[in-house]
Amino acid sequence: MAQVKKLWSKKNSVIFVWPGEEPLELAYDGTRIVVPPCDVIARVGGNSMYTHAAAERNGRPVPGTAVIEDVTSLTPEGGYRSVLSVDAVCRYLTRDRDDLFARGFNIVETADQIEEAMILGVPLYAESQVTRAREILNREAQRQKGYKDRGEQPPPSTSEHLISWAVKHLRSVGPGKQAHAMEDIEAALRGQPAAVAAVASSEGARVAAAAPVYTTDPSLSKVNEAAAVFAEARTLGIGMGNFELQALLSGSEDAIAKVRVKIEAKRRERAVKDAEAAATVA
Repeated sequence: MAQVKKLWSKKNSVIFVWPGEEPLELAYDGTRIVVPPCDVIARVGGNSMYTHAAAERNGRPVPGTAVIEDVTSLTPEGGYRSVLSVDAVCRYLTRDRDDLFARGFNIVETADQIEEAMILGVPLYAESQVTRAREILNREAQRQKGYKDRGEQPPPSTSEHLISWAVKHLRSVGPGKQAHAMEDIEAALRGQPAAVAAVASSEGARVAAAAPVYTTDPSLSKVNEAAAVFAEARTLGIGMGNFELQALLSGSEDAIAKVRVKIEAKRRERAVKDAEAAATVA
């Protein structure tokens, strides 16, 4: 008997890309979507918190990604009912969730676009984290000021864990980046040049007196250097993982040095191949 094989199959799919350091949870029309951090591969099933599998590139799962597909179900009449439409989800996100894209989230159609989405997303995510930390400390400063204006001792905040995170985060990014982020915040709130806030933590985290304003960002030269190194590595076909890419684009000296070593090795490899090819022709 001849084999029967149905060849028609159509299912729309996209890839959600997230450069963040924590999972990103979304919801649409009753469907929950959890995209993993940039250094985590989404695996579904069992006790996993992730709802969709990671995208694959060259046969390997890619961290920080989730493949979203159309979901349909059979009707009693034998037809199909759409449970989740990829097109509808993407229209909703691109129309109503600019906040996600401002934090580095993106949607791509193929695995070849993931790297570009990460490159675009990493600095946006880093900037959004600085802004978030500033907003948390500004709110805490206003809360404590309200108590002090009434002559009362401020009690501990119910969001002490967030305040601790904000203090540590602003201290970790360096004074140049802090100054740049504060300029953005103050420009939006007051339309005035910003100063770097000094943080005191004797009675829990608080924002104290402002430090001198930075007129330039000393980290820019490193970021520009990193961008140039990345461009050269990409031209030579040197691949990088999400973690290495994030470190490079943040201006890490160690990451820049390591990629320069790879570039030099690739150049030597090409030089050897060119010499061998020339010898073969001769």
